[in-house]
Amino acid sequence: MGDGSMVIEAKNLQGAGVGDRVRIEVDDSRHLRAAFMVYILPLIGLIAGYLTGTALAGSEKVGFLLGAGVLMVVFLLLHRYDRKIGTRDQSWPEVVERLTDRQGLHCGGNTYERKG
Repeated sequence: MGDGSMVIEAKNLQGAGVGDRVRIEVDDSRHLRAAFMVYILPLIGLIAGYLTGTALAGSEKVGFLLGAGVLMVVFLLLHRYDRKIGTRDQSWPEVVERLTDRQGLHCGGNTYERKG
């Protein structure tokens, strides 16, 4: 696929088929929330675990181990959450328009015209 195209899974309410060029929409707030959950929450868990372990035991080794343990727990919880929301319809991108069909014909309403 060196032509800049990509394959993703999306809700297909437009009846597009394999090989069709389509325009999709994704809710931007989902990207921000996902980025926060994947990057910031594990970092917070790591730092909180390290600081808690160091404060309670007075040892950086214990802090490191507790931080790593909390980090793994956060990743496991995120994985479970991802599997849970991945089954919901609203979390998928949506095909909003068919641009071309499998034969390369431009789709404009109910008419088709050869592009290029």
